[in-house]
Amino acid sequence: MRQISNEDDSYKQELARLDTMLLAERIIDRYPNDTSTNNSIEIEHPEYEEKLNRIRHFYHTELARFDKNSNDFCTHVLTLLHEQSNIRPITPEEISHMISIVRKKLCLIQIQLKQNTCEAVMNLRTRFLDARRKRRNFDKTTQKILNEYFYSHLSNPYPSEQVKEELARKCGVTISQVNNWFGNKRGRYKKNMLKNE
Repeated sequence: MRQISNEDDSYKQELARLDTMLLAERIIDRYPNDTSTNNSIEIEHPEYEEKLNRIRHFYHTELARFDKNSNDFCTHVLTLLHEQSNIRPITPEEISHMISIVRKKLCLIQIQLKQNTCEAVMNLRTRFLDARRKRRNFDKTTQKILNEYFYSHLSNPYPSEQVKEELARKCGVTISQVNNWFGNKRGRYKKNMLKNE
């Protein structure tokens, strides 16, 4: 009986984890009757929002169908058990245990539905939002500042972390962008040097 209780806890934890993800991705609402939360979200990509709405609609449709079918199935199992109790003795504890087993199996289906929905949202996010990050060149001022540093330190074009922070602040870019720029610049410079030899 202890193992069943642990299973219940792990199912509840998994459902709570998935619900948190679905809430973060706006598939479910914390307060379903409050429409103001949805309207306050900025829609940057209408096509993304449209596809997200389709996933949301599919999830809610399937969840409603699942809830109805689960209740119907549990009612059917109860009816069968009561009918069987006319033929052989079945205690209320046995009935309760059987319903508990059925509900656990149904819980696994619910977990699968939520996992599939989370995966669909993550795939959409990866495919659509991450793919939209466009490569862009730095403006002239930023290029000038970085090139000046590079050519004035040509013997050792590897700025320290402190210098990278300062350059990033001057240029209004991230340290990661400065790192990438220097890595690319060193590569292009070496390639050009080899070509010219």
